[in-house]
Amino acid sequence: MDIQPLIDAMESGQDFERAAQIKRYMKTEMDTIGLTMAELRSATKNFVKTLRQQHDWNAELSRQLVSELWSQFNWTMRQSAIEVLVYDIAYHKKDAAASLKYCEEVILPKLDGWALTDVLATKVLPFLVPNPQHLLNWLNDDSFWIRRCSLLAQFPQIRKMQADLEVHQQCVDHLIDDKEWFIQKAIGWSLRTIGYKQPEWVLSFVEDRPNMSKFAKKEALRRII
Repeated sequence: MDIQPLIDAMESGQDFERAAQIKRYMKTEMDTIGLTMAELRSATKNFVKTLRQQHDWNAELSRQLVSELWSQFNWTMRQSAIEVLVYDIAYHKKDAAASLKYCEEVILPKLDGWALTDVLATKVLPFLVPNPQHLLNWLNDDSFWIRRCSLLAQFPQIRKMQADLEVHQQCVDHLIDDKEWFIQKAIGWSLRTIGYKQPEWVLSFVEDRPNMSKFAKKEALRRII
């Protein structure tokens, strides 16, 4: 699939100063074009709209486009790949098993950076995972970004009070001693989000775990006490 028109559209808005700032902030070695998220999403969405008009669009074609973008050693292109998955989520939900397999084999192993991980984990994976128990498969992965996904992939359900809190509890308990800052941040963030509507559950959960890090505990209780 030819992605050059999308690359051309993105490069027309290239900002070298912003690109340098993004590289420093994201601590990435990848090149970046330096677009704002609004610019990136607009270019991606317009390109996908054009492809939908040209093809009988489906999840398989969407995955082909994502692969072309994800294969680039470029931060902007990889952000665009994730945005394609988000924009095409209705197609991927209809082919969830194949799209989840694709994400686990192609996308997850190359995740690098919270900005890529968190969008995938909260806006794509929740609609592909067939059962919350599946998240337990990621807990022992060598990549802390994948481990982080296990904590974030119920966020839409958490916000609707439809999450499997037993599974989330298993995820937190398994990772509670993880030394990685991004894991501790995700533990606190996820518990704080649960606490917006179920503060008593979170208070009890934290009190029962004296081994929880001070940082995760502070993040979890920030809006409760």
